[in-house]
Amino acid sequence: MSAVDSPGDAPWPPRRAAWTAVAILALANFFAFIDRILMSLLIQPIKVDWNLTDTEASLLLGLAFGLFYTLLAIPIGRLVDGWSRKSVAALGLAFWSMAAVACGAAHNFVQLFIARVGVGAGEASLNPASYSILSDYFPKRQLSSAIGIYTMAAFLGAGVALIGGGYVLRAFTAHGPFDVPMLGQLAPWQMTFVVLAAPGLVVALLCMMIKEPARRGAGEAQASFGEAMRFMRTEPQRWAFFFLIAAFAVHTFGSYAGSGWTLTFFIRTFGWSPQEAGLYTGLTFLIFGAGGALAGGWYGDRLRQRGHLDAQLRAAQIGIWISWPMGLFSTLVPDAAAAVALNAGAMFFSTFVYPLAASAIQTITPNRMRGQASAVYLTVINLVGLGLGPLVIGMLNDYGFKSPQAIGLSLAIVNGITPPLMAVLLALGLKHYRAAVAASEAQP
Repeated sequence: MSAVDSPGDAPWPPRRAAWTAVAILALANFFAFIDRILMSLLIQPIKVDWNLTDTEASLLLGLAFGLFYTLLAIPIGRLVDGWSRKSVAALGLAFWSMAAVACGAAHNFVQLFIARVGVGAGEASLNPASYSILSDYFPKRQLSSAIGIYTMAAFLGAGVALIGGGYVLRAFTAHGPFDVPMLGQLAPWQMTFVVLAAPGLVVALLCMMIKEPARRGAGEAQASFGEAMRFMRTEPQRWAFFFLIAAFAVHTFGSYAGSGWTLTFFIRTFGWSPQEAGLYTGLTFLIFGAGGALAGGWYGDRLRQRGHLDAQLRAAQIGIWISWPMGLFSTLVPDAAAAVALNAGAMFFSTFVYPLAASAIQTITPNRMRGQASAVYLTVINLVGLGLGPLVIGMLNDYGFKSPQAIGLSLAIVNGITPPLMAVLLALGLKHYRAAVAASEAQP
C-alpha cells in the first residue's frame, strides 16, 4: 500500500505507536525552539560586539528567520502530502541544526543573517509534517490534546534555551574567547550557539524511527496545489479559513513581538543581567507557556466531546480574552515582580490557543491536502508574525519613541491591540467554521 492510499474507515494505529510519534516529534519541536529562541538571549551581547541598532537586531530576531520559513512552507507542504513525512521532518531538523551551529561560526552581521535564514528554512519542515502525521494517529476528538503535547515541547525548548543558555553563556563568558579548529576564535555567545544547537543532529536520527502511519481517507492521489487552493476558496471553507488564518496571524504577530523583546525589556527596565532575565523568562516559558499549550489542547478536546463543532475557536477566544489585560499591563507596571507575574499569566492564556489552530486546520481539511493547507496557514501567520512582530518593536524604539528605554511602551502598544483584534476575528469566523466542520463530517 502506498503512502497516500488507505481506507478511511481503517482501525486507528496502536496507542503505543501514536504516543511514541508524539514523543519524538515533541523532542524535535523542543530543539526547534531552542534554536529559534536562543537569539533572544544572545541578542544583547551580539549588539554590543557588533554595535547594532534595535532595528538591525530585530531583523535577526524576526525577518532573517521568517524569510525562508515562509517561502519554503508551501513547497514543503507539497512534499508532506506526497512523500515520507518522517523523512521531511528528519532532513529539516538536520539542516536547521547545522545552520544554528553556523550562527555560532558567523563573524559579521551578514553571515549571521544568512545562517539565521538557514535555521528558518530547516524549521519550515517540522510543523506541516508533524501535524499531518499526528492527524493519522489520533481521531479528531483527541487530536487537540496530541498537538497540545507537541506544542508544549516548543515552550519547554524556549525555556531551556533561556535558562540553560544563560548559564552556558555565563560559564563561557568567564572563560573568555575560544579558539576552535576550523571555526577560528569564537566569542562566548558564539560558543553558546554551537553547544546548544549540535544535539539536534542526534534527534534527526530519532525522527527516522517513527512508524509512518497510513494516510486515512487519502484517496487515489495527492492533491495538487491548485486543488488545495480551490478547496480552501470553496464554500463553506472559504470564510472559515480566512478568519481562522487572519486571527492567528494577528496572534503570532503579538507573540513574536513579545518573545523577541521581553527578555530585553527586563534587562533595560529593571537592570537585570542577561542570565537573570533568561532565568525568569525561561521559567515562564517552561511552566506557563508549556502548561498553557497543554491546557488549551485538553480544553479544545473537552468542548469537542461535548458536541461543539467550533470547539477550537471557542477555546481560543476564552484564552485570548483572559490574556489581554495581563499582557497589556505586564510592561507598564513599575515593579519587577508584578511584571513577571503578569507576563506569566499572559503567557499561559496566550499559548492556550496554539494547539487549537493546528487542530482546527486538520479538522476541516481532507487528508491528501493537509500538508499544503497547513503550509498556507504557516506561511501567512509567520510572514506577519516573524517578519513584522519583532521588527515593529525595534522600529518603534528607534524611530517612534527614539529611545531604547521605551521598549515597555512599544510592547504595551502591541499587547494592547492584538488580543482584542484576534478575538473579534475568531467571533466572525465561528459560524463559518461550524459549517466547514459539518461539511467535513458529512464526507464518507
